[in-house]
Amino acid sequence: MSQRLTWTQLTPRSSRNCFKVGNEGSTAIVMATHNVYQAKRLADTFAFMLYGRLIKIGHPSEVLEASDDITLTRFLRGELV
Repeated sequence: MSQRLTWTQLTPRSSRNCFKVGNEGSTAIVMATHNVYQAKRLADTFAFMLYGRLIKIGHPSEVLEASDDITLTRFLRGELV
């Protein structure tokens, strides 16, 4: 896939294409989003950053479902952090 995608172009079809390319093993895709559910569905590694600091990184279920970081927990609850 040689075309450049912007956030406005990330349609369901584009998401499937990115997922397919990423699964081929030769390409890493970095996606920045506030949509936690989309990130959980598409990512095999998940990183939570806040104000330029890496708070937690790991498998999506490990980061999102068993967070020991209060800031991440508050974010996931929908609170302003």
